Amino acid sequence: MSIRRTHTDNPQHPAAIVGFAIFLIGFGAAPLALTALAFGSGTAALVAAIVAVIGMAIGIGIVSAMTRRLQHSRAATGCDVERGAALPGGLPPPGRLA
Repeated sequence: MSIRRTHTDNPQHPAAIVGFAIFLIGFGAAPLALTALAFGSGTAALVAAIVAVIGMAIGIGIVSAMTRRLQHSRAATGCDVERGAALPGGLPPPGRLA
């Protein structure tokens, strides 16, 4: 018996999981940078800070790109505007009169 996985069962794309793992590496490097700075090791603090910034930026970029590509974001699809529903705050969609 095989288990069929569908998008409903498993919405995580493998690239998004890798992006999250890269983000976690960057997130873990941030306290290392602060600790190295506190102990007076400027070079190690700089390297860890660079790893933290790059890791978090790349991770967030991958996850947000996969979110848009898989259309998990209502803002990316514009579904409320296409249906003609009012935007948050009671404003009508662009191009429509109230």
